[in-house]
Amino acid sequence: MLPITAAMLSVTHKCNLACKYCFVNQCPEDMTFDTAKKAADWLAANANYPDNIPEINFFGGEPLLRWDDVVKPLISYIRCTYRYPYKLSMTTNGVLLTEDKLRYLKKMDVGILISIDGSKETQDYNRPFHNGNGSFDVIEPNILTAIELYPALVFRMTLIPDTCHNFMSNVMYAQSIGYNRVFAMPNVFEEWTEEKREVMRKQLRIYSEYYIASYKKGVIPIDFNPLENAFKDILLINQAIDSEQYRTNARCKACNQCGIGATKFAAIDPLGDIYSCQELTSTMNRDSIFYIGNLTDGIYEERREALTSLYNAIAVSGANCAECKYDVICDGGCAANNYLVNGDINKIPEVFCWWRQILLDEAIYVATVLGEAECFRFKKHWEVICNG
Repeated sequence: MLPITAAMLSVTHKCNLACKYCFVNQCPEDMTFDTAKKAADWLAANANYPDNIPEINFFGGEPLLRWDDVVKPLISYIRCTYRYPYKLSMTTNGVLLTEDKLRYLKKMDVGILISIDGSKETQDYNRPFHNGNGSFDVIEPNILTAIELYPALVFRMTLIPDTCHNFMSNVMYAQSIGYNRVFAMPNVFEEWTEEKREVMRKQLRIYSEYYIASYKKGVIPIDFNPLENAFKDILLINQAIDSEQYRTNARCKACNQCGIGATKFAAIDPLGDIYSCQELTSTMNRDSIFYIGNLTDGIYEERREALTSLYNAIAVSGANCAECKYDVICDGGCAANNYLVNGDINKIPEVFCWWRQILLDEAIYVATVLGEAECFRFKKHWEVICNG
């Protein structure tokens, strides 16, 4: 297994928003600067610096709540001690972003990901403050500034049943304010009724028609990353079928799965304990199978190996595997979500299976229509996909 050189650094479990789907147990746990510094040094040592590049993503809760006493001082420490090969980034809800902070982050080469679910109706419903007020009017000016400084910024949304009918309008909103790329995932922790699933499927078809029309006009559509990934999966599925292989792709093994602790990625909680995934730092303890060490003792390799063996020992399963086109290349989804939903790292939430299948259906539809239309621009795009 690879040494752990990249970490989601949970500098706090507190947050200023009360998002309806949040997986964090919002509690008053804060990381000290000394612990953060210890984490930075530990990751650099593991990376055999400077031969490899250590990484930190400031995470939470909301990491900007710790801007003055942890985040900014740690950035300064890392840039003074290790300089720029040390990769830094931050995941934030954007509420506390200011132009000064953004310019500092840009100057110090710190990447950002701002979680936003859509235009005002969706954002205010999905991601309110604790007092119930919406967050859209607060974050939109901050995001507009962020896009100017970070033109490759990704529009990161979470889909929930109550607002999924706004999906396409939210994609168009993202495009209207300057985004070029959208990423979305459904909340797998709540029920999606057949009615809501049909709404979501229709929304994806509206995007597909927009995508097709754009290419036929010679215009590049706003990138919806999950659909682009589904295009690649068409190729992998066909290759697996043609070669009569079953889940032989490297993605299907624990050594290539995030959330298992076998790769270079892990998460560090406010107390310095190390877990295999950031979704678990506020909901698990040292008795958890996902607990793999701490900054004082280092990694407990036997726990890491046990988690990997547990994942590889049993075939990952989901809903209706035999009828699912993904079965031949199924990578098991998110091990942390599997456990949190089903109590089993090898059992995929049914909602996730459904989501991947409808994305694949749309990818096949788009590729078929544009292929039959002999769309030159899409043909060139498809060649890029085929060539990796």
